Amino acid sequence: SSAASDVYKRQVTDNSDVSRIHCIIERKNGVSYIRDNASTNGTFVNGQNIAGQKNVFLTNNAKVSLGDEGFIYFVR
Repeated sequence: SSAASDVYKRQVTDNSDVSRIHCIIERKNGVSYIRDNASTNGTFVNGQNIAGQKNVFLTNNAKVSLGDEGFIYFVR
């Protein structure tokens, strides 16, 4: 499949700490990557701010925070 079809979107509504397109998660060749999309409040993976980094490796069970929203990333 193409890289474009492997882009996943998760929408958080009613939270001013999370930008409209806060970060981008892509899966290429079976490997997941995340990058911040110049968000105001930052994107954090396992407590580390990833602002300014490109294609940060995203592991199974990684804790991702967007502003004050958070989720655990699971790989299927």
